[in-house]
Amino acid sequence: MSFFGTLEKRGESLAKERFPEIEEAPQSRRLAWEKELLGIYVSGHPLEKYQKKITHYLANSIYDLSGMRDREKIRIVGVITTIIQKKDRKGKRMAFFTLEDLESEIEVVVFSSLYEEYASYIKEGGLVLVKGKLDTASTPPKVIAQEVLPFSRIKDVTHNLHINLKEDRLEKEKLVRLKEILCSYKGKHNTYLHFSNKGGEETIIRSKSIKVGFTDSLISEVEDLLGSKSLWLSED
Repeated sequence: MSFFGTLEKRGESLAKERFPEIEEAPQSRRLAWEKELLGIYVSGHPLEKYQKKITHYLANSIYDLSGMRDREKIRIVGVITTIIQKKDRKGKRMAFFTLEDLESEIEVVVFSSLYEEYASYIKEGGLVLVKGKLDTASTPPKVIAQEVLPFSRIKDVTHNLHINLKEDRLEKEKLVRLKEILCSYKGKHNTYLHFSNKGGEETIIRSKSIKVGFTDSLISEVEDLLGSKSLWLSED
């Protein structure tokens, strides 16, 4: 038997060998591996699929914080990448963590007075909403946290739906359809209609009869009717 003949038979044997099918890891896990092994996300970013919701909530992008004033109130959404826990002078725990969005990253400080309340949400890889104040006196600037919540709870702190209506593009049929959509998603949240004219003047009307419940379907239907930047959500 020749050497090449032996190789051929072994090759045939390997070809017939059946290997178990392994289910592909979910994207969230693959991204976590990339970050752990390479230090960067390669095949995507954990925030990409939530970007539309983040935009609706009017969260600040980390990159844009550079143009804001010291102690200005901000709210940012991002992924926690690194965490450092320390003790303050009284021996109470506090934390510093790096928050990363699609454009940049910033350090967030959680003082001991708040740490215990939010500690369960401060985990590497966690997607969180941070509300706080910008500290530009530090180099580089930091965020002093006042609240840290999992992004999944963003609807819990959102109370109002705002809809932008340009008077020069208004049609009776659209208004009738808009009312039908809103009435089909009854809930407890206020609805504000922002009417703007060509001169840039805006009139804001709060509907006394329509209160809605926030769902992805509601947002999609309103945007299909009025356009992709026709609504946003707010806390107050």
